[in-house]
Amino acid sequence: MSTRLLIGNLVSGLAGEGLGQTIEDFCDACASGDKVAIATILGGLTGGPLLAVGLLAGGVGLQLWGERRLRQQQREQFADLAEQVRACKGDTQQLIGLLTPIAERSAFVQARLPGYEKAELAQWVAKEVKKALGPALPEGEDPIDWDVLRIYVESNKAILDELRAIATETRDNTAEVLDILKTGRARLPGIPEGVQNNLALAGIRPNADFEGRRDLIERVHEVLTTSGTAALAHALSAEGGVGKTEIAIAYVFDAEYANAWDGIWWLDASTGALDGSLAATLDGLGYQRQKGDDAEALRRELIRRLGDGRHLVVLDNVDHRSTLESFAVGANTRVLATTRLAPERIPPSVAQAIPVDLLDEAEATAVLLKHRRDLLDPESGEIAAEHAGAIAGILEELDGHALAVALCAAALRTDTGLSPANLLEQLRANELEAKGHALEHVEADATGRKYGLKVAASLLLLLPGVEAQHPLAPKLLLAASLVHPSKIPVSLLVAATGADEGEARRAILALRDRSIVRFEASAGVEGKGLVSMHRLTQSAVRGQSDDETSGRALAGVVGALNGVFEECTQVDRWPVQGEALPHATDALDRLEGDGRPASLLLNQVAFYLDAQGRAADAEPLYEQALDMCRRLFEGDHPDIARSLNNLAFVRQALGRAGEAEPLHEEALAMQRRLFEGDHPDVAMTLNNLAGVRETLGRAGEAEPLYEEALAMQRRLFGGDHPDVAMSLNNLAGVRESLGRAGEAEPLYEQALDMRRRLFEGDHPHVAGSLNNLAFVRQALGRAGEAAPLYEQGLAMQRRLYESDHPRVAGGLNNLAGVRQALGRAGEAEPLYEEALAMQRRLFGGDHPDVAMGLNNLAFVRAALGRAEEADSLYQEALDMFRLLFKGDHPHVAMVLNNLAGVRQALGRAGEAEPLYEEALDMRRRLFDGDHPGVANSLNNLAINRVKLKRWRDAVPLAEEAVDMGRRCLPAGHPWLQGLETNLAAIREHLDGQ
Repeated sequence: MSTRLLIGNLVSGLAGEGLGQTIEDFCDACASGDKVAIATILGGLTGGPLLAVGLLAGGVGLQLWGERRLRQQQREQFADLAEQVRACKGDTQQLIGLLTPIAERSAFVQARLPGYEKAELAQWVAKEVKKALGPALPEGEDPIDWDVLRIYVESNKAILDELRAIATETRDNTAEVLDILKTGRARLPGIPEGVQNNLALAGIRPNADFEGRRDLIERVHEVLTTSGTAALAHALSAEGGVGKTEIAIAYVFDAEYANAWDGIWWLDASTGALDGSLAATLDGLGYQRQKGDDAEALRRELIRRLGDGRHLVVLDNVDHRSTLESFAVGANTRVLATTRLAPERIPPSVAQAIPVDLLDEAEATAVLLKHRRDLLDPESGEIAAEHAGAIAGILEELDGHALAVALCAAALRTDTGLSPANLLEQLRANELEAKGHALEHVEADATGRKYGLKVAASLLLLLPGVEAQHPLAPKLLLAASLVHPSKIPVSLLVAATGADEGEARRAILALRDRSIVRFEASAGVEGKGLVSMHRLTQSAVRGQSDDETSGRALAGVVGALNGVFEECTQVDRWPVQGEALPHATDALDRLEGDGRPASLLLNQVAFYLDAQGRAADAEPLYEQALDMCRRLFEGDHPDIARSLNNLAFVRQALGRAGEAEPLHEEALAMQRRLFEGDHPDVAMTLNNLAGVRETLGRAGEAEPLYEEALAMQRRLFGGDHPDVAMSLNNLAGVRESLGRAGEAEPLYEQALDMRRRLFEGDHPHVAGSLNNLAFVRQALGRAGEAAPLYEQGLAMQRRLYESDHPRVAGGLNNLAGVRQALGRAGEAEPLYEEALAMQRRLFGGDHPDVAMGLNNLAFVRAALGRAEEADSLYQEALDMFRLLFKGDHPHVAMVLNNLAGVRQALGRAGEAEPLYEEALDMRRRLFDGDHPGVANSLNNLAINRVKLKRWRDAVPLAEEAVDMGRRCLPAGHPWLQGLETNLAAIREHLDGQ
């Protein structure tokens, strides 16, 4: 087992992999060697959350497992280690210092890793621990990830309690160590003072019409507060519409249990909604939300903030068992879920199911008649005799289904002239009518369809009245029934129906008052309110509409969503689009047949996902859009050509430029047939095709395409035009890559002058041109002239974008690069650090820009003589790029080269060799024929073999690099000169032997 794998597995315990085999089993299997060290090393392989660090930071596990296994010497070792842990006081560097010596003493390591180097082991311990702890560290601090430690301590609380009882003489010492681990997290931010729940933020309010269910509410409290299993959720489980959510709401607002929890946190856990619900909750706790935060990252942040307090997390509308499985929490926090998953589909190892029965007769009667005291006998308080039969019939029809009972109660409440007899008559007629409609997306079993019909029949009691009062209400309801049921933006419904916003809000309030929808006023990204509907209500609404009406409504929804997803490149629109994403997904799923708005929405949603660094998720949507366009339009069509270009773009971003090229070629051929002579679309595709050929290392073929595009745009637009300026930039870029930077400079200057005339004041295109001109002047060896241009561009970008923005991060990187080139690497480093921090805030976890930022920071730290730090950053960048781009990709090859270079500089040429070889093989597969990148990799591998004293092995590589460079680079190019110099030096050395 390699050191890297060993330590990587050890630290995998930080994330928690389940308890696995016990320490005792492992010790029995390893009869020889230092058992403390063996258990320590393999803690991460077999332990629960942070069992590895738990064992290392205190020797708790093995030392207290049983006196029969412990010698006095081991007790002394434990006491010494405990003292060292106390001295650490949360410093990660000191913790690493403790881990490495323990690993070195292990008989396991000595047996499995002959010849390992002490320095190498220390390096891997440091890198892996930092990597595991790093994402949770506050900026500028270096503590242990106290939240993870807390989870470890609490999830193993039962074991630790037993161990304390066994080893009495070390009990006090152990408790002190654990107290350090548990209280150290106070250094991290938690919950603002005075904030005890997010119920108002989540739109959860007491239901004044809720009645009964007292026994079930008491049962919920009992299981939540007496269960000894911290990680086990408790799930209110039943068919849709029987009142699971209302029971949970009644519990969290129950005055009797008000002091049972330090905090209550309500999350919408339905498919596609959990990320947004977690993010909104954390926003309320002061968390700086990061673009790209996924549900798991947000869950970890929420649980970390809850800390050691006694909290309740409610997961409403859990659709999948995996949600329950993934939402593990600490010992003092409890999870209450509501789910339509049947109890038998929830394994006891995942959650304890709490079955929810239908309303009994007394409960249903109480809900139904809560606001109709006129139907009761004033003396006895019982149902008046003249209404008893009708009410009994209503209850029989509704069969205790809570949602249907609530809707009928709303009908009686809002129409005081409605008698039970009339309601029963209408209810029976409505159910017959509802049977004539196919209920969409209702559970396939008989029970689900039965209650779906009861909800539909009950809903029909209310719709005529609300429509008479608010004619817009049915249109809003139908639009809301065609998207995701939770958190539907009012602005989306207004746009979909073409309604007046004020009228729409009044209609929504009327629907809310009739228990048809929930409404959170002033909620959502735009603060215009959010609507939620029960799935069965959605199904019932759709069931009342004919295909033509539903089709028009869906077309309105798709059109409104297309409006939301316009301008996907604008970062300030991303939160709005993120909120709309689950609704777009549901709307697209409902589309039957093909249509141009649908293809447009597919393209725009894909573009949004691509902008979020989710190119792999975008690709199938682009493919679907292209297939739809091909079916919609026979032969050539502009939409087909645009879809070909979009699909090509995403494949190029995924590192498959070879697949992108024929798509751009097909689009160009189609557009030439469609448009005689010059056309803007043709010019744009010429630019696209040139770009992919440049990426493939065929800059010589790209140049005439860029020239043709520029000439066409000049004929089309005459003088100044944004597209002309863009083509000037592109042509300058390819000439620069061909080693003709002197020709590129005047083109960049023309583009900058044109953009300054086109756009008054600050403008993104002007800032981009400033950066481009600076770049070429830097390439021409005039870094002193480049620096003020970069500074001017960055200042403009900061004025244009008030907060974090990818272009600002790019400007920071550019300015850092030129300062490093000017020999001011110390000034460059903080700029690279600022850029990386901004990219992490913008994109959260894994993202191409974050990985490139890591690469840049590594580059400057290597230049500052801190190669060990650079090695760690390059490795993190490589891991991220590999995760983002499956298979071969130019960025992966680039970082492989960089990582190999820093290891070569550290005197570890043996480790560098396979990295250089992998980069070379990858570039040969990526780039057909000759390519500067391939020549660069050949040269690097040759130099590394020289470092390894394999001079003769280096010769053919250096020769191939020079030959290739001469074919793909112009004479006199600096790169080519470097290749030739290296080959000459190798030959000179061999001739002198």
